[in-house]
Amino acid sequence: MSASTFDTTVAHRWFAIECNNAAWDLIEAPSLSPEEELRMLDLAHAAHWHWGQVGTAINQQRALCLLSTAYLWVRDPAAAARYARACQQITESQPDGLTPFDRAAALGCESAAARRLKDSAAITLTSDFQTLCDTLDDSAEQALLTQLYGGQ
Repeated sequence: MSASTFDTTVAHRWFAIECNNAAWDLIEAPSLSPEEELRMLDLAHAAHWHWGQVGTAINQQRALCLLSTAYLWVRDPAAAARYARACQQITESQPDGLTPFDRAAALGCESAAARRLKDSAAITLTSDFQTLCDTLDDSAEQALLTQLYGGQ
């Protein structure tokens, strides 16, 4: 492979941000066609891959949360749970740098996937998620997390 004529670190970061934002835009859409669902998954995977090239553990945690959320949206709770567990592993191993919102979102993904799978841990995870959401200072963040993960 020949040497690139551009800064690959900058390019990876740009693509990670663009793919992340586009995937979240689709998640927040009122409804998605099957084609848009596939595009959302592709964008979430691309964001995760690009953050894997240049991002920090925090970027990886957020990308895994995005992947878990996208799989919840396409009604694939097994895949959502797999990415939620990976997200939680980073959350637990990175005590510094993650925001309370990041921690609540990670737990939200895990609890929503567990509920969809009818996992016995769902009740505890959901209770822990709600408790963590209630500690957030920003009511808009609380509402968003409850919308995304509270009623799944």
